[in-house]
Amino acid sequence: MNLPLQLLLASLSSLSPRQRLWVAYSGGLDSTVLLHALAELASQGQLNQPLRAIHIHHGLSQHADAWQAHCAEHAARWGVVFESITVNAQPKTGESPEATARNARYQAIASQMNSGDLLLTGHHQDDQAETLLIQLLRGSGVKGLAAMPHSHPFANGTLMRPLLACSRQVLQAYAEHHQLRWVEDESNNNDAYDRNFLRNQIIPQLQQRWPSVNATLSRSASHCAQSAQLCDELAAQDLQNIALNNLATLPVKAILTLNSARQNNLLRYWISNQKLPLPTTQQLQQITQLLTAKADTMPLVAWPGAELRRFAGKLYLMPPLTAHDASQVLAWPASQPSLTIESLGLTLQRSELTTAKDQDLQIRFRQGGESIRLANKTHHTALKKLFQQYGVPPWQRNRLPLLYGEGEMIEIVGLTRRVALSASMA
Repeated sequence: MNLPLQLLLASLSSLSPRQRLWVAYSGGLDSTVLLHALAELASQGQLNQPLRAIHIHHGLSQHADAWQAHCAEHAARWGVVFESITVNAQPKTGESPEATARNARYQAIASQMNSGDLLLTGHHQDDQAETLLIQLLRGSGVKGLAAMPHSHPFANGTLMRPLLACSRQVLQAYAEHHQLRWVEDESNNNDAYDRNFLRNQIIPQLQQRWPSVNATLSRSASHCAQSAQLCDELAAQDLQNIALNNLATLPVKAILTLNSARQNNLLRYWISNQKLPLPTTQQLQQITQLLTAKADTMPLVAWPGAELRRFAGKLYLMPPLTAHDASQVLAWPASQPSLTIESLGLTLQRSELTTAKDQDLQIRFRQGGESIRLANKTHHTALKKLFQQYGVPPWQRNRLPLLYGEGEMIEIVGLTRRVALSASMA
């Protein structure tokens, strides 16, 4: 049995027969070998899972229609269910064409996957070597230098690269032995793209001096993956010790007990765990400087897709705050069971209010100087005092909906219940 088939059997041996297999089928050499090898296994009764080929029509090449037809024809010839999705992969100003096409491709594929499905791609050893070099030239750490993992969670299932240990040469030998036909994407000859420049110009020169350079670089990626795993395990321990049961914030004093390397490792892991983009090295340095900022300041470090703030001895991590007009006044008729505040992405439900569930209400936001008379109190309490007492961060204070009934503030959404609970426990 040849190497591609051996690798596929090893990768798929533990799968449930009910798991659907999707092959990302572009029509190129790599995905052609992958799909053909799986179809061969299925025809021999060695593949029990339902097999599907999915092709993404990017519309970027004049040959895109021909590639789609080629893939449909070969999938039918091999007895594989075929699906094709057309996407808009035109990059916007400032966007990377490669990244735009990749994101559109994976989003389209993800939309078709059910829970437990497996997406298989034809990435191979040469791709892994190119990825490591690209990450190295970007100044990446061990996680970036780990390049592409063999498998990882994707959409509702898993993405797997079963041919990572195969060189392109091995795949081409398989294709030629089986007299397979594949398409050639003309954009692969455009050295304006970093990966193409490495593949077409740099790696061939390295191979003249070090013939096994791709295998060597791929092995280095595996070593980096192990190091990255150890870093994550250490960060998970530190996070558990520091955050306890609240992963939304981190106490500054506890972070400062760690050395600088563990601080950086913890912060990266924490941000990644919150599904937010990682900061650059320079931005991470700003975050560590924020740890020792004066206590009476409210520092902020922001980067695309995320913000990190410090308040009352804690770090708060969040997506960027949306634009919000705190001067708006919203009517909430008694007949309306819910009200959506678009600027906050928040929907209020009357059933969840603590009072005045059946009367006409207004929603306002803090302007300064407001007060509220709490239950079991004979006097009004200033909002400023309540916010300070209950540790409401300053950036949230003009975003908390204030409920007014008959001109009187009757509830602070998100805070009144906490105040009542605190009073009942006093």
